[in-house]
Amino acid sequence: FRSVEMNWKDLEIAMTGGSRERVEECVDAYTRELDAAGAPEEIYLKIMAIEIAERMAGVLARQGKSVSDVVGEQQYYRMVAEIDSVAAMQPFLKEVAGRILEQTEGLRTKKGNALVANVKVFVEQNLGNPELSLRLVAQELYMNGSYLSRVFKQEVGESLIEYITRKRIEKSMQ
Repeated sequence: FRSVEMNWKDLEIAMTGGSRERVEECVDAYTRELDAAGAPEEIYLKIMAIEIAERMAGVLARQGKSVSDVVGEQQYYRMVAEIDSVAAMQPFLKEVAGRILEQTEGLRTKKGNALVANVKVFVEQNLGNPELSLRLVAQELYMNGSYLSRVFKQEVGESLIEYITRKRIEKSMQ
């Protein structure tokens, strides 16, 4: 058996972004590689499962919580104890990820609301600027453009460009 590395960066981005689908893709990719590498020892699987769960719980740390707070300490250790194969590790990781993401959902929405409020203020102040664009807003607010675009669309229901265009039309009609 050769050890297999989890793609920590992808996992962290998926957890921070709250994308259950991306998290599950990371878990699936990792467990596929583990399977292909040969049957790891049970203790290795348990240790890796705990390590991955703890890394996923990094998003909880900002709330001062841990995995066992979200899952329940006894249940968490019972779930880990039941891991005896890669096939048993996969649902454990997905279950833990799901519970963590449910716990952090409200936090992400609050953060999204604050971000959108900042974007709206910036857009209002810069409507007359012909350079006003997603790139400029992201740059001015020190953000990744695709993240900004996704959060804005999620919170407002229209893209940032649609929002800017609508605001410009409303202003010209006044």
